[in-house]
Amino acid sequence: MSRPLRGQGGLEARFARTSIGRERGWSPLGREEFVDEVEHGSLSVGTAETVAPM
Repeated sequence: MSRPLRGQGGLEARFARTSIGRERGWSPLGREEFVDEVEHGSLSVGTAETVAPM
């Protein structure tokens, strides 16, 4: 059984990547790549308060 991708944000990122990627020849966003993007890359996942604190 697979684990969810760190909440709803993971599903949205995966959907966007898959939809856009299909047109551009990119592979679908996998778990390892998602986690790497959250920890070291371009994805910010969380509430507005945790992603962009004031």
